[in-house]
Amino acid sequence: MTPLRKRGLALASALAAALALNVGRDRRWTAGAYDWRPVVRRDLARTIQCPGVAEAARVATLKSALSEPVAGKHAREGARVHEGQVLLELGQKNVRLEFDQKEAAFRGAQSDLHRAGKERTIQESLFKKQAVPKRNVEDARAALQRADYQYRLARQESLLAGERLEGARILAPFAGVVLKDLVGESDKVRADQELFLVGDVSRFRVRAKVDELDAPKVRPGQRATILVDAYPGKTLSGRVLSIAPQAERDGFARLELLVEVEDAAGVELKHNLSVEVRVEVERIAGAYSVPLAALRAAEGSQRVLARGAGGRFAWRELELGRVAGEDIEVLRGVRKGDEVAVPRGS
Repeated sequence: MTPLRKRGLALASALAAALALNVGRDRRWTAGAYDWRPVVRRDLARTIQCPGVAEAARVATLKSALSEPVAGKHAREGARVHEGQVLLELGQKNVRLEFDQKEAAFRGAQSDLHRAGKERTIQESLFKKQAVPKRNVEDARAALQRADYQYRLARQESLLAGERLEGARILAPFAGVVLKDLVGESDKVRADQELFLVGDVSRFRVRAKVDELDAPKVRPGQRATILVDAYPGKTLSGRVLSIAPQAERDGFARLELLVEVEDAAGVELKHNLSVEVRVEVERIAGAYSVPLAALRAAEGSQRVLARGAGGRFAWRELELGRVAGEDIEVLRGVRKGDEVAVPRGS
């Protein structure tokens, strides 16, 4: 037998002996059912996880100011729209009639005000010439005040009628996407009814719920990663915008958290898409770490199956620090150049 083969058999025998410590306790720890992970010094990020929903950063709910039949519909859910685009037209017969009446009343009030002003001027001039009594001047001034009041009232009613007439055309407030079409196939709408939800999808944010116990660790400006179930393997980056000062008590005490999406990583986000947010609350610089899955409890301590630079296998007892995601900081027990065994499927 060659020396190289002898050495290989010795290493295999050592590994088998090390694994024998755990055979029967965890079936994953059998020869070949593990991978080796190198021990390196790196920065660890401690995070808190919370469920959330992606939403367009700017959303507008468009409502009807009128109770009128639908005269024309020009947008459907999912349609892209530009600022000022007509989305819906309502019947204008009633509001047009009202507007014409108010406009006529306003023009009449303007004429009355003009005449009242001229009459006051005439009466004041005649009074100076002692051609009329002072009573005439007082009456002319009072008539002017009444005409001015009627003018202001008619002007306001005309403006309101004009706004109602404009309300017969529902316009997109900005460029974006129709997120919800609440009109559907209805042939009539009522006043204050919600018609469309329009969102600016050029920017997104995430609205999440963070546990009350974790909330003190969260601050605006902290980095966050965002995972989307619909896009496995994609990691979006963001930053905390704000956290609510008080918890919502709906069974569990949670605070609302807003995260701005800074890099969507090529993912086409959609409004109300479920996501998971991981907020980085602490960074551990230059630490050794091992995967949590590599740990084995034995005799009141935590150990890992390690392979040193010389190829020797041994169970190493560890002094552990802080957990960071799926890894844990190691204060003592492994060093650079070591590898630790991690069961496959963990």
